Amino acid sequence: MSIVGAVVSLFVVGYGINAGYAVLSSVAILTFVMSFAIGLGPVPFVMIPEVSPFHAVSALSSIGLSLNWVINFFVGLVFLPLRNLLSGGDPQSEGRVFYVFGLTLAVTATALLRAYKK
Repeated sequence: MSIVGAVVSLFVVGYGINAGYAVLSSVAILTFVMSFAIGLGPVPFVMIPEVSPFHAVSALSSIGLSLNWVINFFVGLVFLPLRNLLSGGDPQSEGRVFYVFGLTLAVTATALLRAYKK
């Protein structure tokens, strides 16, 4: 349900930005944060202590958090150029980048669910 909420909210953010509905976009961003916080967000911090030896939990948690920060940094570097490329300079099309993020999350989640369902 967390992934579904995050994907839907990303598409709604994109629609809200393209249509000029600031309140809808704001509510969708809050919905994304809530969906992420109750599902995908804490997964590394819950899973690492369960699957690793006690003496490695701190180091693995640090690696997981560092990896998260590095990936977020590079996504941040790509965000504005990708938004500008997809919008073609039209301010009414700046929400298209959220469609790409939503589609990426949906495809990745589907692939992972299929891989781990076996």
